[in-house]
Amino acid sequence: MAEEIRWSKTHCARMDHGGCALMVGVEENRIVKIKGDPQGYLNKGYTCYKGRVSADRLTHPDRLRYPLKRAGKRGEGKWQRVSWEEALDETAKNLLQIKEKYGARAVGFGVGMPKGLEHFVLIRLANIFGSPNVRMYATPQGRLQACTPAGFTRSPTSTTPPVSFSPSAATFSPPTRRGR
Repeated sequence: MAEEIRWSKTHCARMDHGGCALMVGVEENRIVKIKGDPQGYLNKGYTCYKGRVSADRLTHPDRLRYPLKRAGKRGEGKWQRVSWEEALDETAKNLLQIKEKYGARAVGFGVGMPKGLEHFVLIRLANIFGSPNVRMYATPQGRLQACTPAGFTRSPTSTTPPVSFSPSAATFSPPTRRGR
């Protein structure tokens, strides 16, 4: 016999401002339904389509669940799985190389539409690194843009021109995009 749906209050954590109050239906430890919480201050029970299907991000087959490193040429879509330790070590090594060659101010730290402590953690990371460059923003497509010694990059579908372009620059996309 199937377990009865258990309803829990939560909030929308999708890739924009979000924050709408939700009721999440859970069955066998899996989200099976999402609806607006009528007591929600911001949304008064209304939910948009993205909010109602946001649980799909948890179970999507293309969701990034571990670090990947490019295994071929840029754009080939070839990736290899690496350990968290290797990914963090390589990231730290690359950041320190940029800092040594160009100075700490050459690195910018960015986060798209934070809804919690992540923005303050990022500010602290930048402060410890020695960079005053922290920016909170995302493109309309939900992509986070990063700053490098060469300048800010832009997402491939952005209509605003980049300040400059560098092959070492990074643009991060949501984890459910194919090939990521």
